[in-house]
Amino acid sequence: RCALFSPRSVVAVDMRACSRDEIWEAVGRLSRRLPPRVRLVVDGTLDPQCPATFTVETTSPLPLRHRSRPSVATS
Repeated sequence: RCALFSPRSVVAVDMRACSRDEIWEAVGRLSRRLPPRVRLVVDGTLDPQCPATFTVETTSPLPLRHRSRPSVATS
């Protein structure tokens, strides 16, 4: 818990050295713990040749479910 997060806060995490499973585990755990409307931005890779940025905006305390094939925008 942190009193410094406002509804427009952004939490950025660099996970480019992590596996896809580690990224999704971290996204799920962090999204459950962040206050509503705080954005979570994760830099990671889907595979060694495909860098990606994942952005999750928390809207409620419901847990994020892991999908086998993520449908996210990449950059």
